[in-house]
Amino acid sequence: MEKPCIQSRGYRNDKGYAPISLGQRIEYAHRIAYLLHVGPLQPWLVIDHLCHNEDLTCPGGSTCLHRGCIEPTHLEAVTNSENILRGRATSAVNARRTHCLRGHELTPENCYARPDGKSHRACRTCIRMRQQARYGRSMSEVSA
Repeated sequence: MEKPCIQSRGYRNDKGYAPISLGQRIEYAHRIAYLLHVGPLQPWLVIDHLCHNEDLTCPGGSTCLHRGCIEPTHLEAVTNSENILRGRATSAVNARRTHCLRGHELTPENCYARPDGKSHRACRTCIRMRQQARYGRSMSEVSA
């Protein structure tokens, strides 16, 4: 980041964000900064702190200093899904993986999709190897 973070002063809630009272409504400082310097935020978008994404030493969570950052160049409006996938949670890390633990490439053809539609990627090559080991024969013998 070219510019340093600008921290909102005052109270931080238990999640590390800086809420501001606007009459009867509570809004977060980073959202107000975005509104004032960039423009209105579409209701289906959230604010991603780009400074957090670049700071690999940040522990995240309620101790994350970036949640209080109101520097407009550090803020970007994105979908909630994109915001999650840019993070460091397990789901985000797994979504970025290109190979399974045994080194097989996770291509669309080599990924198993669960029938219930829940998000999960499993390596078809590894599944095949486990089945071969379990039943003690090659899959070509099974299909013959």
